[in-house]
Amino acid sequence: MYFLFIQCLCLWLQFCRCLEYLCRYGSPAGMNIRDNSYRTPLVAAAQAKIPGHVQRLLMAKADLGISDSQGRTALHYAVLYNSLPCAQAIVETSPNDINLIDTAGQSALHLVCIHGSQQLLQYLLSISSCHLNLQDKTGNTALHYAAMENRLDLVKMLLSKGASVVLKNKGNITPLQCSLEMGFDECSKILQTF
Repeated sequence: MYFLFIQCLCLWLQFCRCLEYLCRYGSPAGMNIRDNSYRTPLVAAAQAKIPGHVQRLLMAKADLGISDSQGRTALHYAVLYNSLPCAQAIVETSPNDINLIDTAGQSALHLVCIHGSQQLLQYLLSISSCHLNLQDKTGNTALHYAAMENRLDLVKMLLSKGASVVLKNKGNITPLQCSLEMGFDECSKILQTF
């Protein structure tokens, strides 16, 4: 057990030294180098939930718009791995990137509602450039996903900010109909009040 801890600590320190070297001496192109899954150092830092590394890479002008093989950016990963500090660092650097979509047409807002972070949703909704009713490739909005997942707090938050209850997905289904089909009575009642 102790050996594993030491091994992890050594890998961590090596990663930190590599990052510092990359930021200090690397070219802008090197800052955006990709691995086999097309992830950049910025995406890796967001995925690892290390806001200090995210901020350091952003200060070194890492490109926020570069996506991986699934079209996901560093913000997508910050949301997927439930890192509010990483998401804040990214959005504060480039607020308009909040609506970038992956290959499924999903923005950070969609992913928050699928995975259920109330803090992240509250933060994203506080950004004026956030498109509340953005539809993904299946036509689902963030409200559709919150309703499908029976995330009552998220549904209430989205509705309080003006999310549309009448938008239909490609299956011609509204968020209320999603909730009814899933048998989520309380969620359905909330949606019916709007």
